Amino acid sequence: MRVEKNAHIAGDNELFGVLLRIVGNTFDEQATLASNVLLTTAKKNAREERQAARRETAARGPEEGLPLAKR
Repeated sequence: MRVEKNAHIAGDNELFGVLLRIVGNTFDEQATLASNVLLTTAKKNAREERQAARRETAARGPEEGLPLAKR
């Protein structure tokens, strides 16, 4: 009886280990996806800010857009 119980516990532990690996992989994948989303969003925001700055500079005209040293 004791051997059967130990075998049952070992089987449960093995199953639990497999489940932990699956859950762990899922968390790793989610963390990677979240990181990629944040990076993509940061790049997109930076690109939009650069474009807005270029539009602003272009709207000022050729003289106003230049630094003082180049006027």
